[in-house]
Amino acid sequence: EVHVRGAEISRSKLGNILPLYQDGVIDQTSLERGSEALRDFFQQKGYLQASVSVAPVEHLKANHLRVTYTVKLGRKGSFEGYKFTGNHTLTTTLLTSVMTIHPAQFPFQRVAYSTRMLNDDINSLKAVYQSQGFLDAQIEPEFNYYYHDKPESLFVTLQIQEGPRTSVGKLTLQGLTKEQQEVLTSRLTNRPGHFYSPENEQKDRDTILRYFANRGYSHARVAIRSSAEKDAHIVNVEYRVEPGNKEIIARVILLGNQHTREGVVRRELTFRSGQPVNESALLK
Repeated sequence: EVHVRGAEISRSKLGNILPLYQDGVIDQTSLERGSEALRDFFQQKGYLQASVSVAPVEHLKANHLRVTYTVKLGRKGSFEGYKFTGNHTLTTTLLTSVMTIHPAQFPFQRVAYSTRMLNDDINSLKAVYQSQGFLDAQIEPEFNYYYHDKPESLFVTLQIQEGPRTSVGKLTLQGLTKEQQEVLTSRLTNRPGHFYSPENEQKDRDTILRYFANRGYSHARVAIRSSAEKDAHIVNVEYRVEPGNKEIIARVILLGNQHTREGVVRRELTFRSGQPVNESALLK
């Protein structure tokens, strides 16, 4: 059984938000996640400084446990908004696009704020910065609960320290011909002189695999290795490619063309027998 002290919440709502009901497991991790879920629920109801604690599980009798959560609601307040400081490189418009917290906007948009939502937004902001080469970006929230001299009016300032931007030093493509290296280098995102990000490594991997898949190498593999130069905020990137065996189309067989002549269908095909398998052409 679950008890909630200090606040009212329905049994059905508890069943919807508590992990111990959803997962069927009662352990410390599940209980702490339950505290966070309850805090999130009440903060979104306007109790912006609500806190929740959970007592040790009570073993009442065999197969009968009691879990007690204690809620401290505090005074009800309003979330007035947020702003960024220190974002010298990335625009406020870009950063705002990943935010989920927002004040109420008359007449249709309700307020959206909780500690969980804010933390998720901060992680999203860090991901944006890392995707742009700022691997050490730090973001700290500053809370003002007396915004414009109004008690329980919260305004959050997100203080950003972008840090240095990491760039690509050397790019090495192993296992390729000189011609393949020249073609692919121009298509890759992690190129010398450009900013580096781990996200770009995965984009480059997909670019390399697509290049080979469209030339008959549908089982190519790419291994990625990156190494930072000492004290320089420069990362050297190596893509080691194993193209594998080249696959050729042996024969093209048409099925189901009951109302269209075979010659008409074949004229529309972008691939022929004897050509390398081209995945993009096959999917058109």
